[in-house]
Amino acid sequence: MQLQADLTLEKAVTKARQADEVKRQQGVIRGVDNAMKNESEVDYVHRKGGNQQNKTGFRQQYKGRPSENTTVKKCSRCGRAPQHAFAVCPAKQSACNNCTKKGHWEAVCTLKKKKINEVSSKESTQKEKEYAAADSVFADRVMNKEKVSSHISSWRTTIDINGIPINCKIDTGADVSIIGETLHKEKFSNIPMQSGKESRLRAVGNLNIPVKGIIQTDMKWKGKSCEEKIYVVPGVKEPLLSRTAIEKMGIIRWVNTVIERPENRYPELFKGIGCLSRPYTLRLKEKTQPYAITTPRRVAIPLREAVKRALKAMQTEGIISPVDEPTEWCAGMVVVLKQGGEVRICVDFTQLNKNVQREKHILPTVDESLGRLAGAKIFSKLDACSGYYQILLDKKSRKLTTFITPFGRFCFNRLPMGLSSSGEHFQKQMSEILEGIDGVCNLMDDILIFGANKEEHDERLEEVLQRLKEKGITLNKGKCVFRASRVKFLGHIISADKGIQQDPEKVAAIIEIQRPQSAIELRRFLGMVHYHLKFLGHLADVTQPLRDLLKKNHEFKWTTVHDQAFNKIKEMLTKAPTLIFFDPGKKTRITADSSSYGLGAVIEQECEERWHPVSYASRGLTETEKRYAQIEKEALALTWACERFSDYILGAEITLRTDHKPLVVLLGNKPLCELSARLQRFRMRLMKYSYEVEHVPGREVFTADTLSRAPLKHGLKEEDILFDKNMELYVQAVETAIPIGDKLLQEVAEAQKKNSTIKILQKYIQEGWPSHKADVDITVRRFFEHRGNLAESRGMVVYGTRIYIPTGPIRKQMLDRLHTGHLGITRCSERAKEAIWWPGISADIKSMISQCEQCIEHRPLVVEPLLPSKIPDRPWQIVGTDLFQCKNNNYIIFVDYFSRYFEIAELRSTSATAVISVAKKIFARFGVPEVVRADNGPQYRDEFKRFAEKWQFELVTSSPYHSRSNGQVEAAVKIAKSILLKEEKVEQGLLVYRATPLETGYSPAELMMGRKLRSNIPLSEEKLQPNWAWLKDHKEKLQEKRKKDKQAFDRRHRARELNELKAGQRVWITDRKEYGRVVERRSEPRSYKIETTSGIIRRNRAFLVAAQSTGGDIDYEDFIKQQEVTGPGKEPNRMQPQGPQRRETVGEPPAKRRDERPQEAYEPTPGQGEENVLRRSTRERKAPSRYDPADYE
Repeated sequence: MQLQADLTLEKAVTKARQADEVKRQQGVIRGVDNAMKNESEVDYVHRKGGNQQNKTGFRQQYKGRPSENTTVKKCSRCGRAPQHAFAVCPAKQSACNNCTKKGHWEAVCTLKKKKINEVSSKESTQKEKEYAAADSVFADRVMNKEKVSSHISSWRTTIDINGIPINCKIDTGADVSIIGETLHKEKFSNIPMQSGKESRLRAVGNLNIPVKGIIQTDMKWKGKSCEEKIYVVPGVKEPLLSRTAIEKMGIIRWVNTVIERPENRYPELFKGIGCLSRPYTLRLKEKTQPYAITTPRRVAIPLREAVKRALKAMQTEGIISPVDEPTEWCAGMVVVLKQGGEVRICVDFTQLNKNVQREKHILPTVDESLGRLAGAKIFSKLDACSGYYQILLDKKSRKLTTFITPFGRFCFNRLPMGLSSSGEHFQKQMSEILEGIDGVCNLMDDILIFGANKEEHDERLEEVLQRLKEKGITLNKGKCVFRASRVKFLGHIISADKGIQQDPEKVAAIIEIQRPQSAIELRRFLGMVHYHLKFLGHLADVTQPLRDLLKKNHEFKWTTVHDQAFNKIKEMLTKAPTLIFFDPGKKTRITADSSSYGLGAVIEQECEERWHPVSYASRGLTETEKRYAQIEKEALALTWACERFSDYILGAEITLRTDHKPLVVLLGNKPLCELSARLQRFRMRLMKYSYEVEHVPGREVFTADTLSRAPLKHGLKEEDILFDKNMELYVQAVETAIPIGDKLLQEVAEAQKKNSTIKILQKYIQEGWPSHKADVDITVRRFFEHRGNLAESRGMVVYGTRIYIPTGPIRKQMLDRLHTGHLGITRCSERAKEAIWWPGISADIKSMISQCEQCIEHRPLVVEPLLPSKIPDRPWQIVGTDLFQCKNNNYIIFVDYFSRYFEIAELRSTSATAVISVAKKIFARFGVPEVVRADNGPQYRDEFKRFAEKWQFELVTSSPYHSRSNGQVEAAVKIAKSILLKEEKVEQGLLVYRATPLETGYSPAELMMGRKLRSNIPLSEEKLQPNWAWLKDHKEKLQEKRKKDKQAFDRRHRARELNELKAGQRVWITDRKEYGRVVERRSEPRSYKIETTSGIIRRNRAFLVAAQSTGGDIDYEDFIKQQEVTGPGKEPNRMQPQGPQRRETVGEPPAKRRDERPQEAYEPTPGQGEENVLRRSTRERKAPSRYDPADYE
């Protein structure tokens, strides 16, 4: 103390007390047992040894820094050792973050003012101050050494421990928090204390510290909290806060580490793909119709392994998961080939996007954002890694993103690119995360942090990084920029020295446009000028010299006067009020156009009912792009324009304007797989934008057209060249996937070269099609409707991803290849869609299959729509009858079509006489009906026909083998058999059926007799009284039921109307397996007389398949000869059966069950069904005499 010149009495007393206290505590420490099990290090008395330990700990944050004592010379430009030549110095092309000059780094900048941060503490020694300044530690309050006063607050802070404010000393070298035994008894005696016998604490010098016990506490500091164990140590007067608690509550921040190496301070921010805790729910519009494809798109064999690896990697990262259960939505996978042979997995969400409800998130205006940048000097830009993938989808929404691949179905667990709502939701999430932080602007996955000085900027950057860490966001290290003095944001250049400037690229396309060299170019330029400047009053005066050059009989001679006018106009186009700042809240549109050698585009916004330009762009085409089809160039222009203006439009709804009308559909809702390879790629690159394509006349795209014809000489950027290379890789991958061999491909190429229309077609593809079909060469006019899909690839004309097959033998060869295996029209068409095309290919496929005899002979029957019969006006007006067997007995049934009331009778014989006998008894009981419907059984032929004439009713028979046309009777037969089989008392079963209400609410007996039947169920006297007031209601309900039955039948069987057959038309008879010719159509519905080799037969239309004659119409004699050659199946000669027999229809297939209930479709026919067709063997069978029909007359 004697060596200190400024020593006072007060200082001397203080130092003496400190020395005495240190000595006392050391005495306590020496007496502590050293055999404790758990060890922790705590430094609560700052000494030289402790400082050395802390320095060692902090030095780990700065690995790679050379020692102060080293003698190795360093480079004066980058600061690295050993010294090296300027030519190989890594700082050669770098700009200093301090002075912005090139050739050195900030660490060695000679203009840099070294500022030392210092922490002042009332009881800190000089060593502590030096140590704190060396490692730049912020403890609650940090001050610059130049501004430090004698009144700086000590290195302490007040912490709420279990709700009690305690002033604690901050020690970054302490592993645990400690308090004295006295403070524990005064403040925390109510907290249970664990035993401290098993714990060992050591101070500097490896001295042991006794532990009385341990208490568990909750600590809070400025809104942040943590749980912390506090060690109770006897003799400690000042509470000590550990390094762990300090970090958890954010009391100390390592500023230098954040500035120079954020990845060291926050390594988790730069690892993998982050994940927000709150999942996103996709909401669909009302009455949405799900869309799912069941067949995956083809993947070329060389790419299959790469696709497998990509899918596996996405599963490993948790981005997608396999799907095994059925899903209503399923989209197609699209593979994009990258350089190096790897692939990117994309999904075509076109159908899903039509039905997704989008979020409307309002973005801050550019003026508002730029206004906050006033006075900013230091900037940092952060880029979120795989932005959309950091947002989880909820479980229900994941199934909506299902997509199909050749290796199974998958769904996204994270928010995918390509969804119309992805951008808006991501922007909303980022805005919420960064809300409340000063000096931050955000646009999608770009975050700008700024400050007026380094200290302000660093504090804001630290807060942003901490917030992103808490929310689970990760960053793309390669795209982040820290502490820059100049950045590009929202289409502006923001710098420390020049403030906010307009991005030169916005107007470069106008500024560098070359003066017109001809009257045509000048007229085009003036058209653009008039479009943008027409609202300026003095425009006519400025353009007058240029307009004079366009006058008739005026020489086109450019002078300095014209140069002045030309440059004045360009200046007007690039400044306000013509050019405006972008505002996310206003309507936005992009107009793009392509010439044969360049692209041009302009982005505009509506302001005060006028459209003002925001930015211009143009560039030339690469040599490969110059060979694109014109429609592909136009699509390229729109895609390139969107990507060039991406900072403005990402997440916003925009309109894309083009003068090429086919692009409205091609870039709109057309399925991706139907587009050409290049158009597919353009569509996929546009998926991240929310747009609508609008067609406008060519006169409204003056600006884009002019810029495309005067592209910037240096307009091509590195990403444009890379895009061109990736495009060709994608086209190559798509062409490789086309299922056509090299040999056949060569044959098609040769056939195209020989075809006379190909050259004309290629000319239109390259130069563009006329606006009107009438202006197209007549030889290729049929291609006009398909012009949007036509392109050229490897010297061949293609339609989307399919190869055009020219007329000639090769087209017939392709048709035969498609029909290999005799597949149907749909499958042949699907095969064609994978590889080949020509105008009218679908009609050619249909015609070919319809003429294929093998297909005709094996074609399945087509079910026609149900043909309900007319509902009778009264009971017993129309009656159906049929024969059936049950328990080896023969029965006959009569059914009333109005009431469904039926009568059954057992037959001793199935002859016509026996049937007529029963009919007479039934008619005597209920009256003679007007119409009797029956099938074509022998019982209902000549004898029954005479009976009908005598008793004056009409006999209507159905087509042979078509029991469905008499469905009402077949249904009654089924009920009758059920009663006969199940009920011992048959009469009682019939009574119950007749008394049971039908679907209309009325029983057969009520409908037949006008009253209810008295059965085993008691009924009141009133209900047994006849009542006919319900007749109209019954008919309406019955009509409604018939209508529903028809709809259900047609829907279940996918019924469709068959074409009417004409007399003389050749047909295939499915049940007889032979061809025949139509004689005439009968008056009954769908019934025809057919002439065959075995005679005239009658068949329903359902059994007849139209067959076209391969060599034109032939007469019947030729037809007979053809049948004799082919040897059709012939019916054996049969004779008319005699005597009692079971009735069956002509040639009824054995497998047909007569008790099956057919649908209610009726096809009546009067008279005889088949002429001269014998049904039974000639064996004579006689009935017993007791069954003589005469007994029943």
